[in-house]
Amino acid sequence: MGTALLFTGSLVVMWRTNAAAADRQMRDLDAARTARSEERSVARANQFRDEVASIVVEQKALEEAQLRAALASRLKQIDLDEPQRGLEFIEARQATLVIFNHVEQLVIRAALFTNELKAIAALADLRVLVHRSKDLLTVQDGVDPVDVVTSGLGDETREAFDHVQAVTRELSTADTAPVRPPANTDH
Repeated sequence: MGTALLFTGSLVVMWRTNAAAADRQMRDLDAARTARSEERSVARANQFRDEVASIVVEQKALEEAQLRAALASRLKQIDLDEPQRGLEFIEARQATLVIFNHVEQLVIRAALFTNELKAIAALADLRVLVHRSKDLLTVQDGVDPVDVVTSGLGDETREAFDHVQAVTRELSTADTAPVRPPANTDH
C-alpha cells in the first residue's frame, strides 16, 4: 500500500512538473512569436516610410515635368509652323509620362507595406490624381497640358502629396509615441 501511494505521488509530481514545463514552453513560444511579429511590423513600417519618402522625392520632378510639358505645349501652339516645337512637346510629354508611371508604381508599392486605412486612402487618392493627369496628357484630344496644370489638377496633386506626408507623419508619431503604464488607481 505504501509503495503504491509513493508511486502515485511521484506520478502526480512528474505530471505537474511536465505540465508546468509545457506551460512555460508555450509562454516562451508565444513570446518569441509576438517578438517576431513586432519585428516584422516595425520592418514593414520602416519600409513604408522609405517608400513614402521616395514618393515625396519624386514630387518635385513630377511638378517640373508637368510644367515642362505645359511650356512645350504653349510654345508649340505659338509656333505651329516650327517642327522643332512639336518635337520638344512630344519629348516633354514622354518624359512626363515616364515620371507619372514611376510615381504611380511607387504609390502602389507603398500601399503594400501598410494596413492603415488612412494611409491606403491617401495613397489611393494620389494614385487616382496621377493616373488622371497621365490620361489627360496621353489623350490629347483637345486637352492642353497647360490647361491640365493650371486647371487645379496640379494643385490637387500637390495637396494629395501633402496629405500622404501628413498621414505618414501621423503614423510615425503614433509608432514612436512612448507607451505610458496604466495609472495606479488603488490608493
